[in-house]
Amino acid sequence: MLEGYRWIARAALLAGIALWMMSCVVQAHATVSSTPVATAATPAASSWDFQVRVVSGTQTGQVARGNFTVLDANRPPGGTGTAPTESFSFTWEGQTMTQRDLDGPLRVRFEGGAPVELVGTGGPHERRFGFSAGFERGQFGRDEESFIGEGDPYFGYLNTATYVDGAGVVEFGASPPALAVSSGERDDHHCGPDYEGAHCGPTRCCSRFGWCGSPGEDHCGSARGYAGQFDGPGAPQR
Repeated sequence: MLEGYRWIARAALLAGIALWMMSCVVQAHATVSSTPVATAATPAASSWDFQVRVVSGTQTGQVARGNFTVLDANRPPGGTGTAPTESFSFTWEGQTMTQRDLDGPLRVRFEGGAPVELVGTGGPHERRFGFSAGFERGQFGRDEESFIGEGDPYFGYLNTATYVDGAGVVEFGASPPALAVSSGERDDHHCGPDYEGAHCGPTRCCSRFGWCGSPGEDHCGSARGYAGQFDGPGAPQR
């Protein structure tokens, strides 16, 4: 009889210990669960639109548009230098290419804080293209391609047989700070006779492709158009 009581007491003791251990586990779990989980902040980045106006080859007259971003931390100090693209999107011949379709991130050349050139190659086998890369400049010998031989930025593309087909001029949208000061300018930043004679905002120039841009960009340089007729007030003198 005494042995039976001892067995019951031992069982009760073990049960009590088990309950105590379970309560400790629950408390520990509640403590861990209540601790906030740190999440990585999204790095700040800037985005630019660009377009390619094809001037030669089978796609002559076509306008292909795209967009890219660059992490602010990677932008060159002082505004002049190069940085890799963080993301990229470009619609070419009806197909949208992304960073995954490139042979590696494009390099963006900046001058005065604004993008002035893309450098890199990409595209599937039947739609290969390059931005100031992947071609010898001497492969472009047509009159309308003369700017390439002069060392200007360019876009080149192959035909389906992988022969050089043609080329285009790359135009960049204004950088985000420039957009903020472009008062008196169309919301889409177009200008010229094809856009109801629209003028650019103060100090900005109208390119021959009908886009407004800031001093330091090609819009006020080699791509400037219409003899300055649609430039904004205070734009640099030709």
